[in-house]
Amino acid sequence: MSVPNPQPDGSMYPPQAPQPAQPYPAYPPEQQAYAPAPQAYPPAAQPYSPAPQGYPQAYGAVPVTPQRNTLVFVASILLIVGGAFYVIAGLIALLGVGVIAASGTDVGVSTGVLVIATIFVLLVGICALVAGILGVKNAANHQKAGLLFNVGIGLCALAVINLILNIVSGGNIIGAVLLCVLPGLYLYGAITMKNQVA
Repeated sequence: MSVPNPQPDGSMYPPQAPQPAQPYPAYPPEQQAYAPAPQAYPPAAQPYSPAPQGYPQAYGAVPVTPQRNTLVFVASILLIVGGAFYVIAGLIALLGVGVIAASGTDVGVSTGVLVIATIFVLLVGICALVAGILGVKNAANHQKAGLLFNVGIGLCALAVINLILNIVSGGNIIGAVLLCVLPGLYLYGAITMKNQVA
């Protein structure tokens, strides 16, 4: 029997007969229950299913926020400030009229006119406060343009009457004139809001 002689290229001489394939070792009976099941190669491709998304696929129209009317908003802020000033001034003036009436001092104007003017100042201040709050709240709500328009007309009428009373009683004429300007701006802003709705 000849001994195989290894060649430089790794082969054996003389050539050897091919060896039969060795079978896989059988698992002992006690391990056959745990023997791995034969797998098919390559593994079967799984059908692709996209993961559910947390947002809707169809997008609706984005609601547009109505633009705030700057003129109404600014005039309303100034009306709130002016109305608060008028309420405080009216309360102080009312106390002053009471002192004058009690002392009997002659100020050149009847006490009745002073009382009416003072009460009217308080009324104008309260109305200015209410109108300013409504204007700030609804400056971006064009559906309330009619309400703001009516409030502006009422403010203008009160401001004119207040100016006349201040001229007659010698009150704060400059403040009364300024209080006429603010309702005018308020009314003009309400008009522009109504035109935008129309």
